[in-house]
Amino acid sequence: MRYKTKQFAILFTIFVSVSTINLGFVFSTLNSNSKIQQFEFINDLRTSTVYNTSIVIDDTNPASDWASAKAAGICTGAGTSGNPYIINNDLFNTSSGTVCLNISNSRKHFQVLNCELSGGIYGIFLINTTNGLIEDNHLSNTDIGIGIMYCSQIVFRNNNCSSLSMVGIMAYYSNNLSFYSNIAINNTFDGFNLHNLQKCNFEGNTANSNGDWGFLISVCDFITITSNTINGNQRGIYNVNSNHSSITGNTFEKNTVFGIIIDDSDYCLISENTIKESDVNGIHISDSNNNTVEDNTLQYSVLDGISLDNSEDTLIHKNSVAHNTGNGIELTNSDNITIVENQVFNNTENGIRVFNSYDNRLESNNFHNNGEDGIRVLSGSQHNILEGNIASFNNLSGITLYVNSDNNLIYGNTASNNNRNGFYIYGSDNNLITKNVANGNTFNGIMLFMSDSNSITANTANNNVNGTNLISSDENIIFENNLANNIYCYNETNSFDNIYENNICHSPAAPSVSPDPFVLGLIIGLVVGFGALAAVLILNFLRGRKG
Repeated sequence: MRYKTKQFAILFTIFVSVSTINLGFVFSTLNSNSKIQQFEFINDLRTSTVYNTSIVIDDTNPASDWASAKAAGICTGAGTSGNPYIINNDLFNTSSGTVCLNISNSRKHFQVLNCELSGGIYGIFLINTTNGLIEDNHLSNTDIGIGIMYCSQIVFRNNNCSSLSMVGIMAYYSNNLSFYSNIAINNTFDGFNLHNLQKCNFEGNTANSNGDWGFLISVCDFITITSNTINGNQRGIYNVNSNHSSITGNTFEKNTVFGIIIDDSDYCLISENTIKESDVNGIHISDSNNNTVEDNTLQYSVLDGISLDNSEDTLIHKNSVAHNTGNGIELTNSDNITIVENQVFNNTENGIRVFNSYDNRLESNNFHNNGEDGIRVLSGSQHNILEGNIASFNNLSGITLYVNSDNNLIYGNTASNNNRNGFYIYGSDNNLITKNVANGNTFNGIMLFMSDSNSITANTANNNVNGTNLISSDENIIFENNLANNIYCYNETNSFDNIYENNICHSPAAPSVSPDPFVLGLIIGLVVGFGALAAVLILNFLRGRKG
């Protein structure tokens, strides 16, 4: 954070310095008594589209306003919406000065099109200006490609601001700007550096291979980042102290640290992004509340797919989180998080890890084929609800409560076919585990170790070694569970005062089948008939002997 503050201070100083220099240029022009030199300068510009010194258009200065620029041949048009001032197809090669093209204090409609701008601190610098279109320009060999300050209602489209010594596009203290299909790649610092903006839209841009951030968004509100390509930066998007950001439909690949960071920012939407191969986390949210992470695909991060730290009241919904080296999802010191309908699989550690977090709800997720547990709740995580999840085919247990994870509700989950246990409760008390299914696990359906006063009720745990297994666990209630078809119904070691009631340990006997009345009558008739026939034969035999 100290580094980012220092970088901001440097860039802001450049902004202020350039603005001051521009004002000095304006005042010196106003005070000049050499009218002949001014006209000679303007006449020279009329005959050339190659500019080797800075061009300054300041619409508050009659000597350098749009009318003067038109008279000098710098632009055409009338400054209206139907006939804007146009600077088109010019070459700016500024070997001296701070800005190739500076437009300030303008409310006229204008366009800068198809220009090549090279040299100086800025290629294009706009200050206190509105109603512009900056399109199809190529900016090179500058510190900052395009700089914007105190501007609004300007569209930037198809500009290339790449391989610059600082930043591709920098926008400060502005609102209602739109950026479409710009390219900012291979810059020393950031592709886009945005500070104190409101209601700005960035769509279809490319911010690849920058030395720091693809997008740095600080102290902004209502920023929309849509359908951009943000690959190979040190970090993809850093959204800090910026609320109501919408980051949707973007592609992130191979960013060296994070794909997206939301830091100290609230009410942001992160949706429908594809984030792959981040060297730390795909999405990291810290010290932020009331955010939504929805319908994203996160794969192959070196650590976690989605990570929340010190955050509250966030929705994690319908994401696909797979093949990450750490956990699929991790919550640390985060409360009131709703995690629902996510597909989380083939992660090296856990499907989800909940660390020291309270009052969270995990519902209708599928955590399967993960390297450790499907769901691991640990280190004082309490009052959480786990309902309707599938946690099967994991390498350890389906659902684990670990170390002081007390007073949780585990309801209606399926934890089957795991390589150890369906449910593993370790050092955790006063949990309610009810109406779950834990079938076909290698060891235990439900295992308690050093855990007291838990209620295990109305669960089905079949085809395990043990239906339930309690080790050093006391005063638990095991009530009305179906524990049939296990090698051992119950197992208990060094455990006391546990209550077992109304559990099913064996499959019920097959019910007797009532014979069909017709078949029964036929059988009785045959028996009676054969009996009568036998009696007649015996009597005839006896009579024959007497005769």
